[in-house]
Amino acid sequence: MIFNFMFNLFSAGISSWAGSYIQVYWAHVEPVNSSVAGVLSYFILSSTFFAVGRWGTHWNWRFILVITTLTGSVIDAIAQFLTIYDIVRNQWFYLGIPLTEQFPLGIQFVVSTYVIVELAGDGNEGLMYGLLTTVANLPSVFGSMITNVYSTQLKVTKADIETDTAEVRNDAAYSFLVVYATTIIACCWTVILPPQKAAVKEMLQHGGKYPIIGALIIVVTFGILCISVTSIMMTMFESTSCYLLAGGSGC
Repeated sequence: MIFNFMFNLFSAGISSWAGSYIQVYWAHVEPVNSSVAGVLSYFILSSTFFAVGRWGTHWNWRFILVITTLTGSVIDAIAQFLTIYDIVRNQWFYLGIPLTEQFPLGIQFVVSTYVIVELAGDGNEGLMYGLLTTVANLPSVFGSMITNVYSTQLKVTKADIETDTAEVRNDAAYSFLVVYATTIIACCWTVILPPQKAAVKEMLQHGGKYPIIGALIIVVTFGILCISVTSIMMTMFESTSCYLLAGGSGC
């Protein structure tokens, strides 16, 4: 659970406000073409799932997650920075380069799912899958709160991106540097991940039971969920949207 939360938080939960605005105002991506790229990305993902299931069942989970996470970041950085600094501002370039990112992302998803399969014991497969996937999805909410907090310190709003000044470009680049730095942190959390299914079985047989630690993790997870939901709800009301927790500059 700890790995699921921390890895997903740092690898995908924290993002940049500038991303969607860059796509529209700097890369000039049209909605139709964006939808086409989305369909292609799902096709690539499904092909990747098949390939990993066929040939990747014995890969080292730690090594693969680190490689795919860093590869995905490098591919994304190429498209983002070339667009930010007006070196290449073409919608097909902006959409096409990230399509290759779907290969490492697909591998990353399947490998992380293998862990859930191996941890699930007889009779509690559904419970284990539901618990771990819930924890894995929680970072998207908590990560949005973190994104709101740090993004208010940079000029990356819609109005800022439309001005396209040197200062705005640098701030947009800084926001993506934050995102890519978090992916490196995510890779560090792979040290607590079993390298393969044999290690998982060994852990289940001889790892012992720690009910207090388990209860503490559940309480902390629930607390993070409450904070995340509160942060999102605060953005919905004018009287509270100005708070830093909601992504405002302070009331």
